[in-house]
Amino acid sequence: PYNISQKVQIVVEHFRANVQELLGGKAKAMVVLQSRKEAVRWKLAIDKYIKEKGYPLGTLVAFSGEVVDKESGPEPFTETNQTVNPDLKGQDLKEVFAGEDYQLLLVANKFQTGFDQPLLSAMYIDRRLAGVQAVQTLSRLNRAYKSGDIRKDTTYVLDFSDSSDEVLKAFSQYYGKAELEAAT
Repeated sequence: PYNISQKVQIVVEHFRANVQELLGGKAKAMVVLQSRKEAVRWKLAIDKYIKEKGYPLGTLVAFSGEVVDKESGPEPFTETNQTVNPDLKGQDLKEVFAGEDYQLLLVANKFQTGFDQPLLSAMYIDRRLAGVQAVQTLSRLNRAYKSGDIRKDTTYVLDFSDSSDEVLKAFSQYYGKAELEAAT
């Protein structure tokens, strides 16, 4: 719980300071987690932190199946559970996330591939990524966005688990040339 709470603080504060105002204030972020149980724990912790701070941020969590975690709650959790995604009300999670009320999507395996959300401007990684999984996951950020004078030209990746050399190696396997750009 302590590690999650510290990472939650970093993610939320980074998002607010660097990402939230991108794309005319419509920017979104994805938090990629190592398991469904971690996704539930992060969701509860991030919602608690946001509420304590009074931040106007909405979060959703995406995972398949059912999670039993007695430390987080007595009943099993599902993606449509009132505790973790109370506002879904039978709607498609991708469509709800595309709306204006949600900025952060926490995922465990789900939506790491084939998810096209042009407003996605940041990714926070708390799981090991390697090879094609690293490329496919991080490539969720490469969707173009342009609306009037606003265009997507900035993305962020904060990775709590992987080294930059590991990510460069993964991309080098699939692209003729891959380079890292250091943060300024």
